[in-house]
Amino acid sequence: MTKWGGLDERLAGAGYRVITLDNRGSGLTRDEAGEATTPDPVPLTGPGANPDNVFAWCVDDMADDAVAVLDHYGVDKAHVVGVSMGGLIAQNVAVRHADRCRTVVPIMTSFDLNGAVATAMQKNPEWWGKLMEAAAAGGLTEGMSQQEVLEKSLPIMKLCATDKAFPDWTPRLQSVIEEAVAIDYARGGIDWGGKGAARQSLAINAWTASKLAAHKEGLKKLTVPALVLHGRYDPLIPIQAGRALHELIPGARLVEYDGGHNLGNDDTVRGLIEAAIVGHIALNN
Repeated sequence: MTKWGGLDERLAGAGYRVITLDNRGSGLTRDEAGEATTPDPVPLTGPGANPDNVFAWCVDDMADDAVAVLDHYGVDKAHVVGVSMGGLIAQNVAVRHADRCRTVVPIMTSFDLNGAVATAMQKNPEWWGKLMEAAAAGGLTEGMSQQEVLEKSLPIMKLCATDKAFPDWTPRLQSVIEEAVAIDYARGGIDWGGKGAARQSLAINAWTASKLAAHKEGLKKLTVPALVLHGRYDPLIPIQAGRALHELIPGARLVEYDGGHNLGNDDTVRGLIEAAIVGHIALNN
């Protein structure tokens, strides 16, 4: 819930009630019972790993979690926005709980994340090599200082936050990352050892194997008004994935912006993203 780059605050500033949450395996959200029944997830997501459907939870569960949060706050219907994996979760909320969605806004995501990532790796092996190298060197060990966490996190952040349109690492980007790390560190939300992220990867693997086909059919019948947003230069989940998602959902709108796997590195781009979401909400409120 700390990785919105200010978009959540800008939407709140536009007059909307904004509720964000930590997905299972991130921040302060844990599923200790589920985690206790599964082995260490990190080796199962390494090179050459074949987890054979081992998972603590599935993407369906994460979508149901979001609806449970709405229940907790007494919200009958909401505009559901999700980014990257959160975009897949948002799709699942719309398919599984259409009666709870006013609209759905999947951002820089795909209906098949594993397939999109596999395509990206083939298209841009050099970038992916750098990402894997940064990930291997960026492990977070419990007890690290906030500054150590920041220094370990920066290489990955720099790869994902910059893009072809805006390739420079700017003071603004540095401050956004520093603030996010500071908040996560202070609230005890650091993913020590990467186990949370690994469990989320296993959740995607299990969901893809067992639920992807049905999900695609659900999207083809979706009546929830959908807006798909995607950066043209996304190296992690290529723009073609966003276009395919848009084509699958009846009546969906597609907005492409100058960016990568981020929410805009320029005031104009950030304004375009915000205006697209606000406009979509206004049309379907």
